[in-house]
Amino acid sequence: MTEIVTIILQSTLVMNTSTTQHPTDDDVHRAAEELIGRYGLQVAIEDASRRAEAFAPDGRWPEHTAAMRVLTAVERLAECAK
Repeated sequence: MTEIVTIILQSTLVMNTSTTQHPTDDDVHRAAEELIGRYGLQVAIEDASRRAEAFAPDGRWPEHTAAMRVLTAVERLAECAK
């Protein structure tokens, strides 16, 4: 499951890296919706959290920031679903 999350996050990052911009809010929201659609709320939260935690020790701050934004979007969507 982690590999698929990486692909989702990387596609968002790669799409924006070429323009030297950060992922847009729409990119982040789409990634969050895709995670939830594929795995459900609980697994999406767990995977997004693991991904964010994995980037920090390596000092990969742009990826960490993007992963945290996706995690936040997943958590907000989970709150709306209650």
